[in-house]
Amino acid sequence: MKHAEHPKSGLSRCPKGHVFSYRRYGAVCPYCFSVLEGDLSGMPENKLLLPLEPVVGWLVCLSGVNRGRDYRLVAEKNFIGQAPDMHIRILGDDQIKVKKHGAISYDPMNGKTTLIPDTGTMILNNERVFRPVTLNDGDVMTIGDGMFKLILFCNNHLTWEEQAGEWQLVQTSPFEDDLTPPEESEQGDPELSLTKEDFWVSAKDNGFDDFSDSNEEESELALMIGESKEKNDLLLEKMDTTSEETD
Repeated sequence: MKHAEHPKSGLSRCPKGHVFSYRRYGAVCPYCFSVLEGDLSGMPENKLLLPLEPVVGWLVCLSGVNRGRDYRLVAEKNFIGQAPDMHIRILGDDQIKVKKHGAISYDPMNGKTTLIPDTGTMILNNERVFRPVTLNDGDVMTIGDGMFKLILFCNNHLTWEEQAGEWQLVQTSPFEDDLTPPEESEQGDPELSLTKEDFWVSAKDNGFDDFSDSNEEESELALMIGESKEKNDLLLEKMDTTSEETD
């Protein structure tokens, strides 16, 4: 082979200097997608120009020796460290372990991204992490002496699926998993509607806590339960007027 390969570890170096596992990624560099000048027989031509694992997000270094550098994330576990076989290889920082400082895992089944601490210290949003925790887009974490911001591309509504030997970007409905959009009723915005309990609490707060079964105002109020807050407020004003007339 013309490309540099370590005989024991199976590591290769692409023309741009990136070191990666030849056994895992084949002849395509996962960092710059350049093709190694080696024995490419048996590899389909369309695979030579595509990354073997599509990106699901990025870590962007905000401070430290690698400020401005980005690290791509793929599906499943992305191990963090300084060794050549680490998915997220952060060099120049002595505070980062050589292997498995921690990991960031993306689960394509549920679209969740998780921070998993290991042999090194992991700090998420200024709090040290001792157990796996779900990550959100924009989270800031401290790894070694550097700060990194998480940029998610895939989530529970957008992910990659391999179809007919090719990666396809699949978008799912944001209202799956029993998350149905609210239906606006004829009575107004559903978010403004009151439950029976909320209504009587509101009435009591306004001084109407002495209701009887025969009270006409109470019957009229009961008919208004479930309508918008605006209508209920008007009804409370009507009760206030009625109360003043009675006094």
